[in-house]
Amino acid sequence: MSTKSLISGCLLSWAVILGARSAWAQPEPTPQADAKCPGGKIGSLTSEKVAEGAAKQTLETATTKAIAQKPTTAAAPPAFADRVNATIADFLPLFQFAVNEVASNADKTSVTAKFNPIPVGIYGNLSLNATATQPQVFKALEEKIVEPAREAQRKTLLGKVDDFSDLTLALSYGLQRRAGTWDNTRKMFGRNYELYRNLASGLLEQALQGAFADIDQRTDRISRARSKLFTEFKTVFEEAAVRDGLAQPDDPEKLGPQGARLDSICLATVESVNPEAYKQLVDVLRKEALLSADVTAAVQKAITDNKLDALPAMIDNQPQIVLQGSYRASDDVIGPDTAAITASYEMGTRNFNSMLREYHQMKREGIKEPSYLDAYERGVTDRAYQYEDKVIFSASFRRNQSYNFSYNYKESVSSPGSTTPVEIDRTAALNLPRSDDWRASLSWTRLWPRRTEKPETLLAAGLPQLPAMTGRQDPRSTFTIEWVDADESIKLAGTNTPLENDRFVARLSLVVPVQGGMTLPLTIVYSDKPEFLGDQDRVFGAHVGISYKIGDKGAAAGK
Repeated sequence: MSTKSLISGCLLSWAVILGARSAWAQPEPTPQADAKCPGGKIGSLTSEKVAEGAAKQTLETATTKAIAQKPTTAAAPPAFADRVNATIADFLPLFQFAVNEVASNADKTSVTAKFNPIPVGIYGNLSLNATATQPQVFKALEEKIVEPAREAQRKTLLGKVDDFSDLTLALSYGLQRRAGTWDNTRKMFGRNYELYRNLASGLLEQALQGAFADIDQRTDRISRARSKLFTEFKTVFEEAAVRDGLAQPDDPEKLGPQGARLDSICLATVESVNPEAYKQLVDVLRKEALLSADVTAAVQKAITDNKLDALPAMIDNQPQIVLQGSYRASDDVIGPDTAAITASYEMGTRNFNSMLREYHQMKREGIKEPSYLDAYERGVTDRAYQYEDKVIFSASFRRNQSYNFSYNYKESVSSPGSTTPVEIDRTAALNLPRSDDWRASLSWTRLWPRRTEKPETLLAAGLPQLPAMTGRQDPRSTFTIEWVDADESIKLAGTNTPLENDRFVARLSLVVPVQGGMTLPLTIVYSDKPEFLGDQDRVFGAHVGISYKIGDKGAAAGK
């Protein structure tokens, strides 16, 4: 069995497991629009009931969408991701129950299918991702081709592979801890909003206290008017139900048990039966629609006034502990197959745990029943969290499988005294034994807020902020360390050059936004080997380089 067949089998098995789970707990079907009621049905214009559940859904949806996704930094032609998406588009409906998302990275050099996670007990989820990456010729193989023919042969080799010749299958386990109550929860892991639902409910209950002062009275008045209308014109709605085919003429309960069929009656049918009943019905529904709009506005105002719009960032900064096993299956042109195991930890200082810490601190200070909102505000606005430090650490072990590949090609050279080029047979052969390497990286990022007398938003009240100016953000600094322990005993054939060198690289960068959305980045790089300094504007000795240039608005946003 080929490696690609094995990966395909794994993906299909995962889809079958998820299919069985979804079939076991299939949700109720959502009613679809009826072409027989172009003017709508009674139920289609009825607003949702004013309840705390609607507010929770508003916050949950906003939070889920706002959880940050990791950007990419490479640059490449955009056609690859478009081609892959077009290829798999016809198959996606068949696996819609299993696939959570199909997304391209920022530069469209890869396409990732994220499958729905499978819960593992109460402490985490198993997640499966499959990624197709734009094929590139294996650098060690490319260097075996003579320089004059290298570019032409590179294009020829890429022509021999398809868009799915570089596939990576990754299985991840993310540690999670579901919240209990405010009193018994102290430290949590994971960025899934479901984990924090109980605590967020407590925040919303306090935030919405008093928000619906007059709305409850309006709701009661509308409910009484609606009940009176359906009682007074009961025979009208029964006739409309019969005309719409919802009931038979001899049906003793034409509107169904407790009026269950009312919402399915067409408005146009009610109008044809009794215009006056239709007029009063539309008036009640209009009042309900206005009430629904006021409810939405009240919820949004409560969320903004209590700074709950900072919740997505706080969840995104929660500690993340992830274990991942991956296997990369690639065509021989692209390189050897690779297996890797990676452990990573990520945390931002201004997170949900900081709010829990403040809550328990308030209890230690003697406050018997601390306000959830007060603890939340401390966690958002306290100066101890203003710098928004974020730390990411990862360590991995990678095993490269043995690699044996040879490629015959012809080199065209000019012949003295002749206008006809001569073709010389060439062979690019590369044989590499199995090799192992270890990798580790650490990054630390800090935001440096600049002071202003007036906060830019309510969310940032109490924090030093930039003046309200389009395109301006706070300066940030980033410190990264990269360490690679490669197998230097693996040499390129016929040379004493290792396939990959050990290295230690450290970078310190400061990005300062300026007027007009431009940035001034300054980066200092240290490397124990000069070849890993990268492109620098100035090099000091053999190990230190400095780069400085005017960046664009995207750089200021950290893209």
